[in-house]
Amino acid sequence: MVDHQSGLFKLETLPADSISGSNPVRVAAGDYHRINMPLTDAANENSALISYFETGISSESLKNELTGKLVMQVMQQPFFNDLRTNQQLGYVVDARQIESRHVMGYRFLIQSAAHSAEYCIGCINKFLLDNRKVFQELSDTDFEQAREAINIDISEKDINLSIEASRLYNEICVHTYVFDRQDKEIATLQEVTKAEVQAFFENIFFAGQSKRIDFELQAANHAEDNAKAFETNKEGELFKDIERKQYDSIESFKENVEYYDDFVAAGYREFIKKEA
Repeated sequence: MVDHQSGLFKLETLPADSISGSNPVRVAAGDYHRINMPLTDAANENSALISYFETGISSESLKNELTGKLVMQVMQQPFFNDLRTNQQLGYVVDARQIESRHVMGYRFLIQSAAHSAEYCIGCINKFLLDNRKVFQELSDTDFEQAREAINIDISEKDINLSIEASRLYNEICVHTYVFDRQDKEIATLQEVTKAEVQAFFENIFFAGQSKRIDFELQAANHAEDNAKAFETNKEGELFKDIERKQYDSIESFKENVEYYDDFVAAGYREFIKKEA
């Protein structure tokens, strides 16, 4: 049937060099980048930030990806409860694991009318410091609860053909072709140990090998708060004795960082080789 349809529509395999690349930023171990920009709307009273920590390459290690999910499972709700509910930093407070063209990371997002972006950076740092003890003392029960929550999520069955087709088509779109990914994820999740989760958290945030980008948009009315928080944060445990590389625009940041090869395009090149 596939051959028939290919002939009917005169489908041809695209050459590898016809796929336009999109190269993700590569953050070196131990590098801290800070992009600090004013809002273009001077009347907007909301500052906002994204703190991003690169965590690995999904296509290189399924176990690493699932270990990262377990760490975020433990952190996600407490992060919201602390910074949104208790501290009331702003209406938008979120933490999650993200992936862009196979590059994985943690994204902490805050929008605040009450404080500057740099003040919120300090709150994120304090949350991570407080949770260091949480992970060091993580009980077997809490670890298994987190694992079961992830297991329920990844074990969900396709309820119709449309969802199944979408899931399989995504493997083709990103050129991974792991059509039995669900079975592999379920099996691999059971191999992750509590000690590996604890070590993952420590390595990402505290081992001197953090790969961090802070992208800050500052409201004009937060200028004083921002300057004060920046000086305070310099003396905090996470920033003390490290250099935060400073940028005042996206363009200057892009000019001074390295980039990964496009893993999606690389996956297609490998596919072409196998088909030849």
